[in-house]
Amino acid sequence: ADLSTSTDREIKKDGNRLKRLLLTDDEWELLDQLVDLLMPFEEATREFSGNSYITLSRVIPIIKEMIFDLATEVPSNNDDFLNEDTIFGSEALEIQQTDFDDDEVISNITKKKISIKNPLNTVGILEKIKQNIYNALIYYWDIPNDLGLMAALLDPRYKNLDFLDDDEKQRIVQKLRSELDGVKTSTSEPLNNPSTPLNAESSMRSHKEYRQRWQMKNKRGDKSYPNTPII
Repeated sequence: ADLSTSTDREIKKDGNRLKRLLLTDDEWELLDQLVDLLMPFEEATREFSGNSYITLSRVIPIIKEMIFDLATEVPSNNDDFLNEDTIFGSEALEIQQTDFDDDEVISNITKKKISIKNPLNTVGILEKIKQNIYNALIYYWDIPNDLGLMAALLDPRYKNLDFLDDDEKQRIVQKLRSELDGVKTSTSEPLNNPSTPLNAESSMRSHKEYRQRWQMKNKRGDKSYPNTPII
């Protein structure tokens, strides 16, 4: 039964209050759009969290792909992407006011009171969220880590480095070659303190002298030497 049409006054009052707290159609539509927007980030998080396969080579290509996708959906602006104050600036969301008494909750993030009965004006919200995500990606990934780029270069799936310009590609290729040359050089260098090789001639001479002394003692009947067989 519909609470708002109940003949009981208190039940009807609760029904009307509940109806005011329910999400509007526009808010549900915004949530659906946010799910679609954030799905690639959820998939990327799972991909980067793998512990049974190499993930380093995938980090930069996947993030670059998300940046490129968002770049086609957000307007170009003159934001300073290296300035945290301008990138993460926030604007107050517009709330449609009603004549009812406020029902408020405390935000876990801002610790401020939020009215949960007043519907959100969803116009332009999705675009603002896209812009903020794009700005954050540029802020944190404007200069990719060389180690991640070299890992991508060694991955057959990304070895063409299509997400970089030609100059950056050549720089990473040369850097990887330099790293490999350094490894080859370090492995080919002789040891600083090589062990002294065994002198075979000296060893044979000592054994021959020992054998001669043993034979001489044995002929004289010297019992100080045990009957050790001659080697």
